[in-house]
Amino acid sequence: MRKFIFYLIPILALALFFVVMNGGIYLKNVVGEEDHHFIKYYEKTRANIKEEKWEQAMDFAEKLEYIWKKKILWIQFSVQRDQINGIDVSLARLKGYLETKNKAGSLAELYEARRHWDDLGR
Repeated sequence: MRKFIFYLIPILALALFFVVMNGGIYLKNVVGEEDHHFIKYYEKTRANIKEEKWEQAMDFAEKLEYIWKKKILWIQFSVQRDQINGIDVSLARLKGYLETKNKAGSLAELYEARRHWDDLGR
């Protein structure tokens, strides 16, 4: 029995580490409530930018950033830090473009954030 436990603990630890390190793709889409999904706020922000509703776009961009900060806690061990930083930078630039009401820049940064999102965990 003692020998069994001696081998079981390292095997379980390795299995746990494997799940945590490879769970980014699953966790980025599942973690959070239905109402708190990154893509939902991305789409609403994009629609408001296209219609040039800058106040609503800024509100949804702030919600998008809030959701992103919550997701980082769950996926930080299974994705590369550069991917996380890429989304952070894109969202920060997006807010700057929204404040200046620059439609082209806002959409470019929003699409870049989406591209980073799609690449998370790959």
